[in-house]
Formats: sequence, C-alpha cells, structure tokens
Amino acid sequence: MTDAGTKRNAGLPVAIFVTVVLILLIGGVFLLEVFSFSEEAALSSAPDEDIEARAAALLAQGDATRGAVLIETYQCAACHVIGAENNIAPPFAGLADRAEARHPSLSAAAYVYESIVNPAAFIVEGFQNSMVQNFKDRVTDQDLADLMAYLLTQTGS
Repeated sequence: MTDAGTKRNAGLPVAIFVTVVLILLIGGVFLLEVFSFSEEAALSSAPDEDIEARAAALLAQGDATRGAVLIETYQCAACHVIGAENNIAPPFAGLADRAEARHPSLSAAAYVYESIVNPAAFIVEGFQNSMVQNFKDRVTDQDLADLMAYLLTQTGS
C-alpha cells in the first residue's frame, strides 16, 4: 500500500511544475499583449501636425455637394440631425462655427477629421461616445474628404 501511495504522489511534483509553467506562460503572454498594445496606441496617436496635414490634404479634394449626399448614405443624420434634438450627438448645424473652438490645438478641418476617424479623442461635453468607432475603416478617403467639406459648410444654429 505504501508503494501505491508513493506512485500516486510521484506525479504530484510534475503536475505542480506543469501548472507553474502554464501560469508563467499565460502571464507572460498577457504582459506581452499589454505592453505591445500600449506601444501600438502610442504609435497610432498621430501628433497634431500630422492630423493638420492629413485634414488639409483631404479637405483640398473634398466636394461639399457630394458630402451632403454621403451624410444620408452613411446615415449620419440619424444621430447628428434628428438625434441631436434629443442630445444623442452634437448637431451638424453650426459645426463650422464651433469646430475650431472645440479643440483649441486643432484647426476646424483637423477637428472634424479627428472626430470622424477617432471619435473617442474628444467628446463634446454633455454627450456620450456613441459614434461608430470603426467609421474610418468604412469610408474611402474621397468620402471622408467630401464629408469634411460638407460639414465645414454647416454654419448658423
């Protein structure tokens, strides 16, 4: 009986070793993911100069008339026109007047650009971060340029 008990306990150090190795491996992978995510986030957040240059380049090729059509195509009006009445999203009306003052370190064009491609970067007071987060992946550069051109024509209240 002693031999059977010894044989059963002989596998115990191996099981403990395997468990410790698995815990260290999983912890290492977790830490690697955490640190690599932080590096990616730091690399992907472009400085204001890059945002300004990108916004200016897009705006130069934008067509406000086409942008007005795209507002409906992408269903932006659901939140920014109709929903704005219920404080779902900031209204388009008067955006051109407010844009530059909303984010003092950015021009109006750069603010609009950033608001579309990285909506969580700046949340207007009184609103939630409710915009589609992957919108930049869903629109072409030309559509983005046209949307920006249209939005920067929206003056008044």
